[in-house]
Amino acid sequence: TAPIADAGDNITIASNMVNVTAIQGTASDTDGDPLEYCWLEGGSVLLDWTTVNSVACPLNLAGIYFSLGQHTLTLEVRDNKGGASTDDMIFTVGNSAPNAVATGGGIYNNGDEVPLGGQVSDYDGDVLLCEWWEGSVMLASDSVSAILGGTPVELPVHSLYPALGDHTCTLKVSDGINAPVLSDIVLSVVDSTAPTLAPVSN
Repeated sequence: TAPIADAGDNITIASNMVNVTAIQGTASDTDGDPLEYCWLEGGSVLLDWTTVNSVACPLNLAGIYFSLGQHTLTLEVRDNKGGASTDDMIFTVGNSAPNAVATGGGIYNNGDEVPLGGQVSDYDGDVLLCEWWEGSVMLASDSVSAILGGTPVELPVHSLYPALGDHTCTLKVSDGINAPVLSDIVLSVVDSTAPTLAPVSN
Protein backbone atom coordinates (compact mmCIF):
# COMPACT_ATOMS: atom_id res chain seq x y z
CA THR A 1 0.00 0.00 0.00
CA ALA A 2 1.36 3.41 -0.98
CA PRO A 3 1.84 6.01 1.77
CA ILE A 4 -0.53 8.96 2.13
CA ALA A 5 0.74 12.55 1.93
CA ASP A 6 -1.19 15.44 3.51
CA ALA A 7 0.27 18.90 2.82
CA GLY A 8 -2.08 20.53 5.32
CA ASP A 9 -4.49 23.45 5.07
CA ASN A 10 -4.00 26.39 2.74
CA ILE A 11 -2.58 29.37 4.62
CA THR A 12 -2.15 33.11 4.06
CA ILE A 13 0.43 35.16 5.95
CA ALA A 14 2.04 38.58 5.68
CA SER A 15 5.47 38.74 4.04
CA ASN A 16 7.22 39.70 7.29
CA MET A 17 6.04 36.41 8.87
CA VAL A 18 7.52 34.06 6.26
CA ASN A 19 10.84 33.59 8.08
CA VAL A 20 9.10 32.47 11.30
CA THR A 21 6.58 30.12 9.66
CA ALA A 22 6.65 26.35 9.15
CA ILE A 23 4.26 24.39 6.93
CA GLN A 24 2.93 21.39 8.88
CA GLY A 25 2.47 18.44 6.50
CA THR A 26 1.97 14.83 7.57
CA ALA A 27 2.56 11.36 6.16
CA SER A 28 1.12 7.96 7.03
CA ASP A 29 1.44 4.40 5.82
CA THR A 30 -0.84 1.50 6.74
CA ASP A 31 2.04 -0.94 6.27
CA GLY A 32 4.23 0.86 8.80
CA ASP A 33 7.06 1.21 6.27
CA PRO A 34 9.86 3.76 6.86
CA LEU A 35 8.98 6.99 5.03
CA GLU A 36 10.79 9.92 3.49
CA TYR A 37 9.39 13.25 2.35
CA CYS A 38 10.35 16.29 0.31
CA TRP A 39 8.75 19.67 -0.47
CA LEU A 40 8.57 21.18 -3.95
CA GLU A 41 7.29 24.30 -5.67
CA GLY A 42 6.87 23.32 -9.28
CA GLY A 43 10.26 21.95 -10.32
CA SER A 44 12.12 23.67 -7.49
CA VAL A 45 13.14 21.64 -4.45
CA LEU A 46 12.41 23.51 -1.24
CA LEU A 47 13.43 20.64 1.04
CA ASP A 48 15.21 17.52 -0.24
CA TRP A 49 14.39 14.01 0.92
CA THR A 50 14.16 13.81 4.70
CA THR A 51 13.15 11.01 7.08
CA VAL A 52 9.60 11.29 8.38
CA ASN A 53 9.60 11.65 12.16
CA SER A 54 6.46 9.89 13.40
CA VAL A 55 3.99 11.47 10.96
CA ALA A 56 5.37 15.03 10.83
CA CYS A 57 6.65 16.48 7.54
CA PRO A 58 7.42 20.12 8.40
CA LEU A 59 8.80 22.70 6.00
CA ASN A 60 10.58 25.55 7.78
CA LEU A 61 10.30 28.61 5.54
CA ALA A 62 13.19 30.55 7.13
CA GLY A 63 15.68 31.49 4.42
CA ILE A 64 13.36 30.58 1.51
CA TYR A 65 12.34 33.53 -0.69
CA PHE A 66 8.70 33.81 -1.73
CA SER A 67 7.35 36.65 -3.83
CA LEU A 68 4.01 38.23 -2.97
CA GLY A 69 1.04 36.20 -4.18
CA GLN A 70 -0.02 32.54 -4.34
CA HIS A 71 2.37 29.60 -4.36
CA THR A 72 1.46 25.93 -4.84
CA LEU A 73 3.62 23.80 -2.55
CA THR A 74 3.76 20.03 -3.02
CA LEU A 75 4.50 17.45 -0.33
CA GLU A 76 5.84 14.19 -1.79
CA VAL A 77 6.11 11.07 0.36
CA ARG A 78 7.69 7.70 -0.49
CA ASP A 79 8.28 4.41 1.29
CA ASN A 80 11.17 1.99 0.82
CA LYS A 81 9.14 -0.31 -1.46
CA GLY A 82 8.42 2.00 -4.36
CA GLY A 83 5.17 3.47 -3.07
CA ALA A 84 4.71 7.24 -3.28
CA SER A 85 2.04 9.93 -3.14
CA THR A 86 1.80 13.73 -3.33
CA ASP A 87 -0.50 16.44 -2.01
CA ASP A 88 -0.66 20.19 -2.69
CA MET A 89 -1.43 23.20 -0.55
CA ILE A 90 -1.79 26.88 -1.48
CA PHE A 91 0.58 29.22 0.34
CA THR A 92 -0.28 32.91 -0.10
CA VAL A 93 2.10 35.72 0.84
CA GLY A 94 0.40 39.06 1.46
CA ASN A 95 1.85 42.55 1.65
CA SER A 96 2.94 43.59 5.16
CA ALA A 97 1.65 46.75 6.77
CA PRO A 98 4.22 49.49 7.50
CA ASN A 99 5.41 50.49 10.97
CA ALA A 100 5.57 54.01 12.37
CA VAL A 101 7.08 55.59 15.49
CA ALA A 102 6.45 59.32 15.91
CA THR A 103 8.76 61.59 17.90
CA GLY A 104 8.44 65.15 19.18
CA GLY A 105 6.28 64.78 22.26
CA GLY A 106 7.05 66.57 25.51
CA ILE A 107 6.72 69.93 27.26
CA TYR A 108 7.73 73.10 25.45
CA ASN A 109 7.82 76.78 26.36
CA ASN A 110 5.57 79.15 24.49
CA GLY A 111 7.27 80.15 21.23
CA ASP A 112 9.65 77.18 21.17
CA GLU A 113 10.09 75.15 18.00
CA VAL A 114 8.51 71.67 18.20
CA PRO A 115 10.32 69.17 15.91
CA LEU A 116 7.93 66.57 14.49
CA GLY A 117 9.88 63.52 13.35
CA GLY A 118 10.05 59.77 13.68
CA GLN A 119 10.93 56.51 11.99
CA VAL A 120 9.01 54.39 9.48
CA SER A 121 9.66 50.96 8.02
CA ASP A 122 8.07 48.56 5.56
CA TYR A 123 9.13 44.95 5.06
CA ASP A 124 8.19 45.03 1.36
CA GLY A 125 10.11 48.24 0.61
CA ASP A 126 7.01 50.14 -0.50
CA VAL A 127 6.86 53.90 -1.02
CA LEU A 128 5.12 55.30 2.07
CA LEU A 129 2.90 58.36 2.33
CA CYS A 130 3.53 59.97 5.74
CA GLU A 131 1.17 62.65 7.01
CA TRP A 132 1.08 64.66 10.24
CA TRP A 133 -2.36 65.52 11.60
CA GLU A 134 -3.79 67.38 14.55
CA GLY A 135 -7.45 66.47 14.63
CA SER A 136 -8.83 67.19 11.15
CA VAL A 137 -5.97 69.53 10.19
CA MET A 138 -3.03 68.15 8.21
CA LEU A 139 0.21 69.73 9.40
CA ALA A 140 2.71 68.22 6.93
CA SER A 141 3.25 65.33 4.53
CA ASP A 142 6.14 63.42 2.96
CA SER A 143 6.66 60.54 0.55
CA VAL A 144 9.37 58.17 1.80
CA SER A 145 10.93 55.15 0.08
CA ALA A 146 11.16 52.30 2.59
CA ILE A 147 14.01 49.78 2.64
CA LEU A 148 13.25 46.19 1.62
CA GLY A 149 13.47 43.97 4.67
CA GLY A 150 12.11 46.50 7.15
CA THR A 151 15.13 48.62 8.08
CA PRO A 152 13.84 51.83 9.73
CA VAL A 153 14.06 55.11 7.80
CA GLU A 154 14.27 58.51 9.50
CA LEU A 155 11.53 60.97 8.55
CA PRO A 156 12.30 64.59 7.61
CA VAL A 157 11.76 66.86 10.61
CA HIS A 158 8.92 69.39 10.40
CA SER A 159 8.96 72.43 12.69
CA LEU A 160 5.77 73.34 14.49
CA TYR A 161 4.94 76.35 16.67
CA PRO A 162 1.70 75.34 18.40
CA ALA A 163 -0.44 77.56 20.61
CA LEU A 164 -0.51 77.33 24.39
CA GLY A 165 -2.10 74.16 25.73
CA ASP A 166 -2.06 70.41 25.12
CA HIS A 167 -1.86 68.98 21.61
CA THR A 168 -2.12 65.44 20.21
CA CYS A 169 -0.38 65.05 16.87
CA THR A 170 -0.79 61.89 14.79
CA LEU A 171 1.64 60.42 12.29
CA LYS A 172 -0.37 58.53 9.64
CA VAL A 173 1.58 56.18 7.38
CA SER A 174 0.16 54.35 4.36
CA ASP A 175 1.68 51.97 1.82
CA GLY A 176 -1.39 52.24 -0.45
CA ILE A 177 -2.29 48.59 0.14
CA ASN A 178 -2.94 48.01 3.83
CA ALA A 179 -4.93 50.17 6.22
CA PRO A 180 -2.88 53.19 7.39
CA VAL A 181 -0.96 52.82 10.66
CA LEU A 182 -1.05 55.60 13.25
CA SER A 183 1.38 56.79 15.89
CA ASP A 184 0.49 59.62 18.32
CA ILE A 185 2.57 62.07 20.31
CA VAL A 186 1.29 64.38 23.04
CA LEU A 187 2.93 67.76 23.58
CA SER A 188 2.19 70.59 25.98
CA VAL A 189 3.04 74.25 25.37
CA VAL A 190 3.33 76.20 28.61
CA ASP A 191 3.68 79.88 29.42
CA SER A 192 7.05 80.17 31.18
CA THR A 193 7.43 83.98 30.90
CA ALA A 194 6.51 85.87 34.04
CA PRO A 195 4.68 89.17 33.64
CA THR A 196 6.60 92.41 34.24
CA LEU A 197 5.53 95.62 35.98
CA ALA A 198 6.42 99.15 34.86
CA PRO A 199 4.60 101.59 37.17
CA VAL A 200 4.62 105.26 36.24
CA SER A 201 4.27 107.96 38.90
CA ASN A 202 1.47 110.45 38.53
